[in-house]
Amino acid sequence: MVEELLKQLKEVFPSSTYLVGGTVRDLLLNKVPKDIDLITTGDIEKIETLLKEKFKAKHFGFKKENLAFRNEVHTFLFPYKGQYWRIDVSQFEDLEKDLAHRDFTINAMVWALADSIKKDVSKIIDPFGGVKDLKRKVIKAVSLKNLEEDPLRMVRAFRIAHSLGFQIDNTLKGFVKQNYPLLKKVAKERILNEFLKGLSYHRSWEFLKALNDHHLTKIIFGTQIENPTDLWEALKKLETFIVSETNRNLKREQSFKEKTYLGEFDINTVLKLLAIYFYLTPNQRKFFRENYPLGTELTNLLEGTLKALTELKTLKPTVEGFYNYLKRYEKYLYPVGVAVYTLQPSLVSKYEKVKDFYLGKYLKYSQPFLDGKKIMTLLGIKPSPLVGQILEQLVKAQLEGRVKNQKEAESFVKSFYGRLRG
Repeated sequence: MVEELLKQLKEVFPSSTYLVGGTVRDLLLNKVPKDIDLITTGDIEKIETLLKEKFKAKHFGFKKENLAFRNEVHTFLFPYKGQYWRIDVSQFEDLEKDLAHRDFTINAMVWALADSIKKDVSKIIDPFGGVKDLKRKVIKAVSLKNLEEDPLRMVRAFRIAHSLGFQIDNTLKGFVKQNYPLLKKVAKERILNEFLKGLSYHRSWEFLKALNDHHLTKIIFGTQIENPTDLWEALKKLETFIVSETNRNLKREQSFKEKTYLGEFDINTVLKLLAIYFYLTPNQRKFFRENYPLGTELTNLLEGTLKALTELKTLKPTVEGFYNYLKRYEKYLYPVGVAVYTLQPSLVSKYEKVKDFYLGKYLKYSQPFLDGKKIMTLLGIKPSPLVGQILEQLVKAQLEGRVKNQKEAESFVKSFYGRLRG
């Protein structure tokens, strides 16, 4: 599949075009790359025109790298066999110089587009021993200076090592332990993205533990994680629960729709972040919220779920109690459930009662049989807070089973209004 895609790209790009970075690495590991990274001496505008005309590709945009060897990376969305592939393209002038500024040896290899199609591995340009390190399963820096140039590479080293099951070179480990404060210089949105990518992998606690062991969590969360062993165990339990039948039923019962957060991360990654957030101190949570661009939706999910868990502890098992709780936290009921089953099992019984009420009554009866306009017409009254009060009482009566249809709703409203008037 990838070979055919590369053949199509070859029709557009000049001969001086190379696969680079993770794309070469993944192909050598017999993995399907998530995207295609290319460097070329060709004119980007001409390439863009050809990609659009010949293959209906979309120019998604470009980002400034602000690196000495690479100023801009252009991203194209290339349609191929019913899906869009991400193609990242940057220009180069000096191939050796470009590779010398890469992060790790296994990412500092290039393969001419034409040679990669022929699968001629003898033509791979590998000045820093990336093929050897790939076989040794080692993450090794091209140069420690490159980590000073972009300190986010310290986090990326652990993320890539975790995703591939590789070890990190001792020299690189030592550098991180000594120089972890350099991470403070990196934009928080880049740190967040790299961190969440690491969480998205299986056995995410190993990634987090590696960051913690090398002091990087001091920078990510403001201070070191307290009681880390409890957090590792919580993440293990959470990952087991995510694939369980109980979780599938919970998601299905509550019609939870799969969606992405911050443009690319699924709910499972967010649930892992929630587990971490649960174990952070109040000051660490405050630091995390105020320093990272979480967005309103993700911030509300983290904070809302935490508040819902706190209120669940003291929730009275009455119709009014369940109703008021669900009014506030219905949208967080699924993450609350996951958190209860994995982080606070002592609340399972209470949560089950809320869930049963939600499925058995709330979904059916939480919408009043009469709207505000009908109530005003029925009673001959004008808009006022009284209408909202009547609607509130009507819903409670429906949930308690005292009102089962529109006719009974009309009788209830008249009776309630009559009692108010004395």
